[in-house]
Amino acid sequence: YTNSSTKEDDLFYPDWIIRFSDGRTGIFDTKKGNTLFEFGTPEKANALQQKLKVFGKKFIGGIACQEAGTWYYNDSPKYSFKEGQSVNDSKEWKPFEDLF
Repeated sequence: YTNSSTKEDDLFYPDWIIRFSDGRTGIFDTKKGNTLFEFGTPEKANALQQKLKVFGKKFIGGIACQEAGTWYYNDSPKYSFKEGQSVNDSKEWKPFEDLF
């Protein structure tokens, strides 16, 4: 991904790689608190969506976070999240269990 602070390419290591029973591969990066909107998360999320598109239909993924005991994911091609926002404030966040 391109780091918006340095304007240079940086490495990105997603936290979860999941092989689903239907053959899909999920690539997710977990976040919580300030990391949902800071530290290059929007750039990483957008770069991940671009790469998943290149990989093809059998690959899914995005940013994942836990709120009120439930895991959610955001696979929007234009990720955004603001301080104080809840995952329930946006249709872009979906329950992770929907993937199974």
